[in-house]
Amino acid sequence: MRRYRFTRHCSTPPASSTSSSAPVSPTSPSDPSPLDLVKCNMQVDPGKYKDISSSFGILLQEQGLGGFFKGWMTTLVGYNSQRAYKFGFYEFFKKCYSDIVGSEHAEKLKTFIYLAPSASAEVITDITLCPMEAMIL
Repeated sequence: MRRYRFTRHCSTPPASSTSSSAPVSPTSPSDPSPLDLVKCNMQVDPGKYKDISSSFGILLQEQGLGGFFKGWMTTLVGYNSQRAYKFGFYEFFKKCYSDIVGSEHAEKLKTFIYLAPSASAEVITDITLCPMEAMIL
């Protein structure tokens, strides 16, 4: 049976993961921006924006075609930073958690060592995304 240290699976340093993950898909979060804008308007002013189709019409009438892309840059910057931090923090926490349990227990707790860093990284990155989401409207 082959023996190895589980911490060796953390081959990518967090800084490398962070810098390489941001440009992976720069526009994907911004693609649904018009629909997201309509949804946010419906949440902020439900009396004015009653349903999706009328909300699109109101937005087009009041702000023109450019109104559908308001907040596009903050969405792009916010999600790219979230993506970068998520991968960097995932690698960081994976190393931390595997060091905490020790190499002799790391193989048995492999599922925990993959899930816990992912959850920890997601919490931090969601907090960093919140200010950018608030700037959309």
